[in-house]
Amino acid sequence: MSTNTPLPPAGWYSDPRGGGGQRWWNGVEWSTETRPAPAAPAGYPGAVAPQPGYPVQPTAPTYAAAPQPGYPAPQPGYPASQPGYPAQPGYPGQPGYAAQQPGYPYALPPTGAWRSAIDNRPVVTGLGSAVRTVFSRYAQFDGRASRSEYWWWVLLNALVIVVVYVLGLTLVIAGASRNSAAGGGLAVLGSMMFLLIWLWELATLVPNLALTIRRLRDGGFHWALIFLALIPLGAIALFVMACLPSKYP
Repeated sequence: MSTNTPLPPAGWYSDPRGGGGQRWWNGVEWSTETRPAPAAPAGYPGAVAPQPGYPVQPTAPTYAAAPQPGYPAPQPGYPASQPGYPAQPGYPGQPGYAAQQPGYPYALPPTGAWRSAIDNRPVVTGLGSAVRTVFSRYAQFDGRASRSEYWWWVLLNALVIVVVYVLGLTLVIAGASRNSAAGGGLAVLGSMMFLLIWLWELATLVPNLALTIRRLRDGGFHWALIFLALIPLGAIALFVMACLPSKYP
């Protein structure tokens, strides 16, 4: 069977006929010239050169730089023998690796003045965590806000306003039904409850604006759409956009 293996170059090799000497290989066949074997190379005690067409002895050193007589050269394409075996395209960490992973249906969001490429949404699991998150990001207009963060905070606002309003209205009605100093005091206390509502709205104005802008950005909308609240029926459009899921989960 032909292997198309190139013959070893001409040189002195251990005599295949034995005797411990060396015989000249002219690149095609053995000649009649012989000589005593030289001393073994440093670091390889007792080493002898491999024989053309004969198995390498266990004590013979292996030189990968040049093929030995009678032994085929390393075959092209064999991964272990090739220096710098290239990595396959599509594996993590390699140049050209796509940001979109196989099986992951979303590409990375585009960066820009109003879209963040990093999902920095805190995990909100209830009313308490929503309050902590909103106040910890009191005036943070960049980033994104999930639907849970937004609607838990809306629920808190509604509860505060409704409870305080009902309590103030009850005190005002109770005070008006009494023609006494106690009735006047109840009416004043009820009016102070209405004042508390305005103080609450003023204290939460900045976090409300920041949260709404983050929620719009999370839904894939421009932050300037918050000004829809200033036109008729614009609040309904904002309500619908706040209900939409995240554009970049």
